[in-house]
Amino acid sequence: MVKKSDAATPEEIAHAQELFAREAKKGARVLTWEPLVRACLITNRCAAELHNGDLDTCILTSAALRDVLPYLGYPAEVMRVKAFVWPSSKKGRGCSLGSGGDGNGRKPKAPPGTWYGHLVAVVDNVLLDPTLDQVNTDHPWLGATPMVVRFRDPTGFVVPTGTKGAGVSYTLYPGRGGFKSAPDFRPGRRRLLVDTVLQEMLDALRFIWERTKPAEGDLRNLTGDRGRTRDSKPAA
Repeated sequence: MVKKSDAATPEEIAHAQELFAREAKKGARVLTWEPLVRACLITNRCAAELHNGDLDTCILTSAALRDVLPYLGYPAEVMRVKAFVWPSSKKGRGCSLGSGGDGNGRKPKAPPGTWYGHLVAVVDNVLLDPTLDQVNTDHPWLGATPMVVRFRDPTGFVVPTGTKGAGVSYTLYPGRGGFKSAPDFRPGRRRLLVDTVLQEMLDALRFIWERTKPAEGDLRNLTGDRGRTRDSKPAA
């Protein structure tokens, strides 16, 4: 289980909003509709259903998403990050997930079975965070959603999320671990989630095919003479 940090201070929220105003033009863009987004959302939903609504499962869920994506043609990795979500109002409280794991900062050692990091999946320069909405459990006013973001800056970026005016800043820590020894990172632990997501995506594709495939008569009309073999002859 991932350990969530305490709510951010008003000063941290004001700083994040200032960063958002200054860095919004750096090129990070939230993706809204494509196979990566569908895979992220399905993984989020299946993980919540398999864990009785618990969203605090970033290691298991992001590792499962990493395993699913190659079936769609997207080789993926997992990456440690820090994510800070702030509300639309400066009077609200934000929430921070994860840390850099470099020993700096004010956090004590995480209790057994917990982790102060936050894990996401990455495909080239696209970050997929299927569990960012875990912040809503204790901070429902944030309205954060699973995120799929195309980014340029390899150190981090700031993008909007959730309710209007809210946002999330990501700091990226490629190459840093701390999660590989966690029980949730074992392949056997996430196998059921991977299989469930793949079956869900297969069912979605089958539904689309059933809705769009032509009827048998329409199919003959579409193929016309192309349905004949080279040696076939028209009837006399």
